[in-house]
Amino acid sequence: MPQTHPAPKGRTRLAAAATGAALVAGVGGLVIAGAPAANAADQPLSKSFNYTCAVDAAGTPLGNHIVGVKAEVTVPSSVSQNQVIPPRKTKITLTLPETLRNATVQLLGGKTAGGYSDNASITLSAPPAASITARIANLKAPQTPIPQTAGGAWVIPTVGDVPSIKVPATAGSLATIAMPAAFLIKSTVIDGSGKAVGGADAVKLNCALSGDRSLGTIPISGTAYRDARLTAAATTATYGRASRITARLSAAVGGRVDAYVGTRRIGAANVSGTTASIPVSGTALRPGAYTVTLRHSGGTRVNPVAAVNTRLTVRKAGSSLAAKVSPKKIRAKRTKAKVSVTVRTSGFKATGRVTAKVGKKTVGKGTVRNGKVTIKLKKFKKKGTYRVKLTYSGNAYANGSTKTVKVKVRR
Repeated sequence: MPQTHPAPKGRTRLAAAATGAALVAGVGGLVIAGAPAANAADQPLSKSFNYTCAVDAAGTPLGNHIVGVKAEVTVPSSVSQNQVIPPRKTKITLTLPETLRNATVQLLGGKTAGGYSDNASITLSAPPAASITARIANLKAPQTPIPQTAGGAWVIPTVGDVPSIKVPATAGSLATIAMPAAFLIKSTVIDGSGKAVGGADAVKLNCALSGDRSLGTIPISGTAYRDARLTAAATTATYGRASRITARLSAAVGGRVDAYVGTRRIGAANVSGTTASIPVSGTALRPGAYTVTLRHSGGTRVNPVAAVNTRLTVRKAGSSLAAKVSPKKIRAKRTKAKVSVTVRTSGFKATGRVTAKVGKKTVGKGTVRNGKVTIKLKKFKKKGTYRVKLTYSGNAYANGSTKTVKVKVRR
């Protein structure tokens, strides 16, 4: 159990506050590494350490205190040179002794306590390579209720975020994970009125650990991992026509590349050599400009490849018209002619409207469905040959088009 040295006379209440807060904050300040869940390739590490912490409560030095911390982590059972160890969560649990619980409750009136450390780090050593030090994020213990009755267990857990760590390419056969040699804790104790004793973060602890700081080891073996970088040039496509996004890797690492617009996958392809040619359906995206995110997965002994964004511009499709006039014999003032129009597009059926004009006068119009429309023309008053201009309006997917047909009208 952690023990503290007696505080100077007349400072009992502040000492109790500082010590309690120190232990609370100490939980967050000593995170090493951890994984969200164990699997067959993981190994658990667990070890207790005693740090000596110089406590200062709002400018009043309160001496040195021994803070005991148990670190529990899960790490890979083995790694290889140049391999990236993924980021993971950490867990450290601290149980405070009855003497501190009683002092904090009876002398200080403490109800909750919490703290954090923003400069803690871990070290990975694998001679002959240089050691690697990684700063830990989000190391904090939230305000935790303090048991108000004697004998109540005061257990304070904490969780932190360890960043990814890359095993050196020149690492030897064994990696050692070590606790930080020193770190700073900022802590707070809340009393029954809801106020922070001495103010927020008023109690500071400079903690240091001498002697063996190793938490555990990881064997290093196997073929070294490779790195690869993903790139892709901007692509232009036409709606209705299949296209391809070409992704390139800086090394032949295999695997697959998936293409996403937002959370929607629009295509995927296996890597051949250093290239993945990703097919995209002609109707996967409306005309417009899109940011496409490319993500690599799989591969053999390759570190995670960073996703990359590229640009895909989808243009409207072109269109053309085919038309047939009926009936064959059209008489002035008597026959209502019809024009059957087909709007030709590639890969999809057009919709929209077609208007028929003779000069500036509209003589008929209709709505295109499934690429076709039949337009009834107004009766022609005189005989002659009329040039009827058909205009397709286009829509969100296709550009418009025109065609002129001749209509011969008899007397």
